[in-house]
Amino acid sequence: MKGTLAVFTVLAMLCGPVFADDTREMVEDEGGVTNPEELTITYFAKHHDFTKGDPILCMVGWLAVKMSYNEEGAKIFHQCAEVGNEASMIWLAQLYDNGLGVEKDQAQSVEWERIAAERGYSIGEYNYGLSILRGRSPIQDPEVGKMWIKRAARQGDGSAQTLIDEDYDLDVAIPDADENKLLF
Repeated sequence: MKGTLAVFTVLAMLCGPVFADDTREMVEDEGGVTNPEELTITYFAKHHDFTKGDPILCMVGWLAVKMSYNEEGAKIFHQCAEVGNEASMIWLAQLYDNGLGVEKDQAQSVEWERIAAERGYSIGEYNYGLSILRGRSPIQDPEVGKMWIKRAARQGDGSAQTLIDEDYDLDVAIPDADENKLLF
């Protein structure tokens, strides 16, 4: 627990500029500049070099999405995913799946899950396996979906192991996910 708290504390310190409010106007007066553009998420998404796929920098995408800057988060995740950051691939898949910051596109969502899975990322393996089992992938073979779930479980993914233990009952993994229910 202390390790997790330390990671998020360091992350917040490194990414502090991202917390600046993009909705405030920049003001320059004799005292200096208030709300400079370079301290905004939008500026960060446009101007940062993600070519090395630094996981800390890619986490800024998570911060952006959590702050409802979905378009900026999607740009950051896309740049990071393109250079091989598997966690960003999964976040980008979720954004495509839900139409947050990007146009809703199930095929793109599944494609990013597939890429992460093929790179050996257990969350990608689990999510891609679920997509196949749910019939959301061009691959319509449940045995292939189960294979990906088993791979994730072999890496220690508890959700994958639970799904296996429950004989691949999708309601255990994603209850109501494929039903169009109003939540209010």
